[in-house]
Amino acid sequence: MPVIQREPGVPAPLGSRVIVEQLPAETQIGSIVLPAGAVEAPLAGRVVAISASVATNHANMLKLGDIVLFPKFGGCVITWNSKTLLILDSADLLAVDLESRKTA
Repeated sequence: MPVIQREPGVPAPLGSRVIVEQLPAETQIGSIVLPAGAVEAPLAGRVVAISASVATNHANMLKLGDIVLFPKFGGCVITWNSKTLLILDSADLLAVDLESRKTA
């Protein structure tokens, strides 16, 4: 039986959804500090929850802690336990950084 994979304190996604914690925005380039208005939200995040459907169908490709890329206007932003999370359909994920697994 498929099992939902998630970190403690994160809601359980339903259907074919994953929950991503967006990576922090770069606020400095070299020694130049960027003003808050010039910083865009990154289009990458760390997977913190995977629905049972995704865990079954994409078991070898998507794991907790993976860094994924997603489109700029996609998903649903929620605040849960003072964390800002993004709920995305697994079909909306654009890429997985497999190299991030080696450093984790």
